[in-house]
Amino acid sequence: MPKRVDHPIILGIVGDSASGKTTLSAGVAQILGADRCTVIRTDDYPKFDRAERAANGLSALDPRANYVDVLEHHLRLLRDGEPILKPVYDHTTGTLGRPAYVKPLEFVIAEGLLGYTTRSMRDCYDVKIYLDPEEELRVKWKIHRDTTRRGYTMEEVLKALRADWEGYEEMRQEFINAPKYGNDDDYADEIAKWTYSMIAEEATKVKDVNGASPMPSGLVVSRMFQLAPHTGALPNGRKLGDPLADGGISPHAGYDRSGPMAAILSASKIDSRRQKANIFNQKLTPASVAGEDGLRKFQNYIETAMHLGLDMIQFNIVDAATLRAAQEHPEEYANLVVRISGYNARFVELNKFVQDSVIERTEHALV
Repeated sequence: MPKRVDHPIILGIVGDSASGKTTLSAGVAQILGADRCTVIRTDDYPKFDRAERAANGLSALDPRANYVDVLEHHLRLLRDGEPILKPVYDHTTGTLGRPAYVKPLEFVIAEGLLGYTTRSMRDCYDVKIYLDPEEELRVKWKIHRDTTRRGYTMEEVLKALRADWEGYEEMRQEFINAPKYGNDDDYADEIAKWTYSMIAEEATKVKDVNGASPMPSGLVVSRMFQLAPHTGALPNGRKLGDPLADGGISPHAGYDRSGPMAAILSASKIDSRRQKANIFNQKLTPASVAGEDGLRKFQNYIETAMHLGLDMIQFNIVDAATLRAAQEHPEEYANLVVRISGYNARFVELNKFVQDSVIERTEHALV
């Protein structure tokens, strides 16, 4: 005789980003019958929106940034057949929405990254599934999912890149405005994290005469300026000849739009232990570090970055207006020194391409 249960069957589906959670959840719901299934996302319980998380120095997956206790309570209520008022989080805009009234049906499918966070949560499930595809396959799924979701095939993207985005400006703007590394966006940061991990893994396959493997290095120094004229268009909207990212783990200039701490949090997700060294460049406004209060904020900021694992941060504390004035009147700024990427230089002695690259770095303010 099959075992009878007196509560909704709770099915948990957990896995990393782009591991297939949503696809599997939809498939299971279709097999069981949509009219018999309630599907919820366990990643809809953040305490803060994306901007607030960045200001507080929290990752989206940090338990302190989520109402884990509320999620735990909701899973118990659903198991008891009780309705819940579920939070709603827009993962595209990073904003909180209006709560949704959710009533459990015969089956409840809870999918997301946070579903197995506590023992009490895990005890709520009748069936637990953890998806762990091979990393290379998962990233391929992620890229395919993202390009398709934006209405473009890989062939269309490659065609636009070969044309250096000429004739594809609308499409280019969509790609520029897509989630970017440097904003504490787990979706974008995951791709950066995988890329650095893949490079480090490939390096282990090379051996020298002593049987040792080289370690990748993020000490790019000036190579990004030398390679820019020879690097074709990229999916982030960059065109042939435009500046490249100027540090080993620095965000691309202008794409880190969520504040300085969000950029630090993105960089902290990369396993720098597998790199010989990594440079992280950041430009701060002079006003944000002025006076005793400014210096105290700066000290706290640096200590937080060190605690998160960053060991090489290079600051330029100068605003773009001053740098542009130096371009116009170099004789008045002969001693203006800037940090490039592993070295200092007098700004007025740099060529215009390098000067413009420093000017274009996002200008952050500590608050």
